[in-house]
Amino acid sequence: ELLTLKLIHADETFYQVLVNEKGNPRAKLQMWAYVSGKACLRQIACFEYQPSREGKHPAAFLEGFKGCVITDGYSAYHTIKELKLGGCWAHARRKWFDALPKELKLKDSKNDRLQDKPKAAVDPNQRVQLQLLLLINRLFGLEETYEKEGLTSAQRLARRQIESAPVLTEYWTLVEGINDKTGNLGKAVSCSLNQKKY
Repeated sequence: ELLTLKLIHADETFYQVLVNEKGNPRAKLQMWAYVSGKACLRQIACFEYQPSREGKHPAAFLEGFKGCVITDGYSAYHTIKELKLGGCWAHARRKWFDALPKELKLKDSKNDRLQDKPKAAVDPNQRVQLQLLLLINRLFGLEETYEKEGLTSAQRLARRQIESAPVLTEYWTLVEGINDKTGNLGKAVSCSLNQKKY
């Protein structure tokens, strides 16, 4: 049933087992998660346990799927022929959260409020991480509004073209203007730029 939908979110993570089939007590295997989109009438989640992170596992699971798969950009998904891919904003947002300077810490990555006032003066160039995080939060806020209003897919698309497009323009202008590509900041920039077309 999941494979008949128009949208699937996919991600994978390792899990440790006490003993694998070879008797290795420290084996790290992979759990692949496939979840229906939030707007789907019936919520479906499927967890598939595999011995590796090889692309053959999602290729086999998603064989024949005609919709779009939202991912974090892991290269295994890009090797699957004819698969339509979309980039995950939650993963991009997490990278900006990790890149925040210590002086600017949020309660969590979904929150746009500081825990306290900055402990010290923050270099204006470092505030870009916070700006980008908050722009993604604004996109998520718009989506929550559309959900509350019960908009159809076509109505959401029309509203996104009016309301989300300027947010995205501002986002990409800021990302492309970052010159420092080191550390967590560099990882956040790379994550966004590598996924831009998705």
